[in-house]
Amino acid sequence: MKKFLIIAIALSLVLTACIKKRDEKKAYIDATVEATCLVLQSENIFDPKLEQPVRDIYKKYGFKSDDTDVMRTVTAKYGKDQEIKNQIKADLSKCPVDFGQKVKDSVQKVGEKPAEEMKPSDTATKVEPKTDNKAAPKVDTKPAKTK
Repeated sequence: MKKFLIIAIALSLVLTACIKKRDEKKAYIDATVEATCLVLQSENIFDPKLEQPVRDIYKKYGFKSDDTDVMRTVTAKYGKDQEIKNQIKADLSKCPVDFGQKVKDSVQKVGEKPAEEMKPSDTATKVEPKTDNKAAPKVDTKPAKTK
């Protein structure tokens, strides 16, 4: 009876650990998708007021979002996993906002012109001629001798 109990407890601990890891992965995906959709639906994706709602979303999914080090660890753990990236990308397709257009719109609101609207005069700088009539100092262009 004791052996059965020990095996049952050990088995439940192993299974719980596996389920928790899978659940954390799923929670990361769901939190990232929900937070990204929230940001994309805002007027300005660079608005600092979005930080707290995003933290709240991750907290809702069980992450310690107020601890920057913990969130960096979680992001490092899952952020490079191609399977997770693919799942997030697939789930983001359900978000009712065009990501590319939203980023472009937000950049425009920050004050930059989109590349297709820029003219050479927007980026060119005018060079003023030197008016002090002094000659520039001579620069020795010969290579230095080595011993």
